[in-house]
Amino acid sequence: MLGVDLGSYALKYALSEHKKGAGFECRKAGFLAFSKDVFSGGDIKDTAFLASELRELWRRQHLPRETVLALYHPRMVIQRVSLPRMSGEELRNALYWEVRSLVPGEEDLQIGWHVLREEAEKVEVLYAALPSAVLEVYLEIFRKAGIRLE
Repeated sequence: MLGVDLGSYALKYALSEHKKGAGFECRKAGFLAFSKDVFSGGDIKDTAFLASELRELWRRQHLPRETVLALYHPRMVIQRVSLPRMSGEELRNALYWEVRSLVPGEEDLQIGWHVLREEAEKVEVLYAALPSAVLEVYLEIFRKAGIRLE
């Protein structure tokens, strides 16, 4: 599995392989530094350039096309929250309104979460949220580069 961390100044990657009974082994790792002109305030200024750079890196390093992406953006929210125990649909709605209070002016949000702990009366959740428009820019860059995100 190839993991990619796309930050404001560099892309870092690590290719790992699952070894039976031994966890994961790092097979390859590296980074691609960006000039300060690629990003501005967390936003990508030249998506075509970045897609081209990624495509070339994947070609040079013989990286697999299937990739897991980690990213950070100034408008991203990552938090741990404790909520009353509820159904999956209720949890999705509760997280949406929680995020809306933290990211004012954004209605179209992408929210991912993981239940950390469930108790009889409450649930502890780690969630990440990002405006859909921001996420779509990143997804489009990887699509243009021919890289499939999982």
